[in-house]
Amino acid sequence: MLSRSDTLSLIHASLHAQRPDYARRLAKNWTQSWPGDTGVLILLSRAYIAEDQFEQARVILEQLVLVDPESFQAHELLASVHN
Repeated sequence: MLSRSDTLSLIHASLHAQRPDYARRLAKNWTQSWPGDTGVLILLSRAYIAEDQFEQARVILEQLVLVDPESFQAHELLASVHN
């Protein structure tokens, strides 16, 4: 299994390279072992948004703002999904 740092780097690189499908697979794989990793869940929601899968992103983001109501990133992305 990749380290968290390596996983985050690969997810970021995938999103930057416009490969949200790869970013999504990496993030989903990571969250199977670490379901509460909010940083990876934010990136997973970004991948869903990039793939126009807004409902999947919304579900994740709504859960994140319940767990961490001060998460600016989660609120910002959630607002973009609702618009």
